[in-house]
Amino acid sequence: MEPCCFFDKDVSNLWLSSVYFNRYTVFVNGFQSDYLDYYSGVFINPADYDSKNNTLYANAVDFFGNTPNTILRVSGIGGNSNGDYIYLPTNTDVYYSHLKVSPWAQTGTTNLFIGTQTGRVYKIINAQGSPSIIEITADEFPAAYVSCIAIGQTEGHLMVIFSNYGVVSVWLSSDGGLTWRDIEGNLPDIPVRWAIFHPDNDNQALLATELGVWSTTELFDEEVNWVQDINGLANVRVDMLQLRQSDNTVLAATHGRGFFTAEYLLDPYVSVAKKKITNISVFPNPSNGMINVQVPSSITGICEIRVFDASGREVYTEKFKETSIIQNHQINLSNRQKGNYIVKVTSDGITRSEKLVLE
Repeated sequence: MEPCCFFDKDVSNLWLSSVYFNRYTVFVNGFQSDYLDYYSGVFINPADYDSKNNTLYANAVDFFGNTPNTILRVSGIGGNSNGDYIYLPTNTDVYYSHLKVSPWAQTGTTNLFIGTQTGRVYKIINAQGSPSIIEITADEFPAAYVSCIAIGQTEGHLMVIFSNYGVVSVWLSSDGGLTWRDIEGNLPDIPVRWAIFHPDNDNQALLATELGVWSTTELFDEEVNWVQDINGLANVRVDMLQLRQSDNTVLAATHGRGFFTAEYLLDPYVSVAKKKITNISVFPNPSNGMINVQVPSSITGICEIRVFDASGREVYTEKFKETSIIQNHQINLSNRQKGNYIVKVTSDGITRSEKLVLE
């Protein structure tokens, strides 16, 4: 089970904390602005927060299976909040053990990925309105506790994680859940509790386990090899991993040993076939807000430019298809506060970043 604490990525100084059974406190600028009491779910209740639409989604099924197939949705977080319960015809009588908001849903919509105590996994489309449900459970999945669903650079790249002994704990899909592959590899038989892809390379991943953090740079290989990442972290149970994309800092939350942080470095040996972005240029730098983003002429297909502030909040995003436009594109950040920013350019699953200073 996962504790809930969410920082809004789009609204500065807005965050939520929780205690138990779907009771949340909302803070704005360091002061309590709302208290949400929706007594339901389980003690430490699985939930996730949609920063783009200021909406909280949480399990509403209790330990005994009461109110089955139901999640809580609270919209308007930070303002006039409004909560309701959504019935999902998933035909399961256990609680939802994990909820994951997709970062790739269309603007104004929300897609959710949900797992259960018994190994079933669903994609919920348009969770903000009238949801439609697709079950993406693999026949090979164990009837075990889904502890995490990780999403890569698209909704096509997914990992499903199980936290039981005696089962295959790590599964990968490259087609949105149509097919799945066992990628547990050389991991010992221990519970796995969380997973994250590297933000710039879907071939890399980190796992939070009963025995510290493990990593790989070869998810797509036939035989996946995992390596225990010590680097000052003891052989301790790790419950959750969170990534700050502005500087690729990973936070590992342990059970009883506090928090640890580290920079999540990009594997330098990415396949040559994928290295379409060898470098980018951002100028002038420092800038007053009008900047040029220049990328190599070898770029083909869709290219995305994203800008993050120092807190990791995305402040600008734009996608292009025409190479001639991408090669030297001007963007306007003059309405943003002075300070440090990260400019990221992504093409064909590979991302390159440059620091930018606004003054």
